[in-house]
Amino acid sequence: MRVVTLTFFIAAFAFVSAAEAFAQLTFETTRDCAAQPKCEPSCDSLSCPLDASCSVWRFQVSNLLMTRNDPGNIPLLTQDNNVLLNANQFDFGIKSGIDAGLRRSLNQDWDLDGRFFWLSDFRNGNSAFVPGTSIIEALNAPTVLVLSGPAAFDANYRSAVHTAEINLRRKHCNFGLLAGFRYVDLNERFTELFLSANGGNLTESAIAVQTENHLYGFQLGADSILWQNSRGARVEGVAKGGLYGNHAQSQFSLGSFTTTSSLVLSGTDTKDQAAFLGELGLSGVLPVTKHLSIRGGYQMMWLEGVALAINQSQRAGFPVAIDSNDGLFYHGSNAGLELTW
Repeated sequence: MRVVTLTFFIAAFAFVSAAEAFAQLTFETTRDCAAQPKCEPSCDSLSCPLDASCSVWRFQVSNLLMTRNDPGNIPLLTQDNNVLLNANQFDFGIKSGIDAGLRRSLNQDWDLDGRFFWLSDFRNGNSAFVPGTSIIEALNAPTVLVLSGPAAFDANYRSAVHTAEINLRRKHCNFGLLAGFRYVDLNERFTELFLSANGGNLTESAIAVQTENHLYGFQLGADSILWQNSRGARVEGVAKGGLYGNHAQSQFSLGSFTTTSSLVLSGTDTKDQAAFLGELGLSGVLPVTKHLSIRGGYQMMWLEGVALAINQSQRAGFPVAIDSNDGLFYHGSNAGLELTW
């Protein structure tokens, strides 16, 4: 994921530099933006410049269709050194979500905006029946659950993320710089359930790993209208990046139950560390009326320095030791409405 982080910084730097250069070129070759005519409160134009908008409020909401990177190569279940279940077999597909934002124009130079981003649970499962009586080992880790076949197993993985942010934005014509506070919540849970029979004895076993990540931090960013026609149709771009403090927690539990006995073990570990979040987006906006527009685009988001449930299985043991050096990459499309007044 270091390559992804480096790519983000290069792309974000290129976007900000290009937008700033474009803005400077526009200011120098035309006229001072402050001297441009402003829209009157009674205007009905669809093509007012960004700073000259008649609107004080802007609300936008979009439906998200996004995916995330699948887990890496981690053996989770083996029999006679043959891998029966690997973490890379989990395919989360495309999930829906909501991206909603509200912006208040404070004056000709400053905006205040808030935003909520939520993606529904990414879920996937795998199940199988393992014939024979050879030894089955669950988890490629210091703590290994050993079963005697035949056995049936079921594995499930779920992941959910949501963020909330508030930013102060300095605007100048079609270019804006922003700074603000952002909160990120990432929760994951991985479970394996086994039912085995050895010599007529029925054994039910379960492994569960749950992680929670609570990120708090500050971000910087830039947005710009990259293109706009006389009727107000436009293309917008945005880039954001920030450093966060992540309070990560991992909980590992193991249980084994037979008709005559039971064993339950559990443990928790926490860690506070630095994390990173970066975001890029490109959107097209088409006015329908003076106050209503249709918008759609593509966006990407990176997370670094977080604990993922599936990766904890490599360190599963007692005492529990958390691994919070993982990364996630989300990307996908969005489509929605924008309302101004």
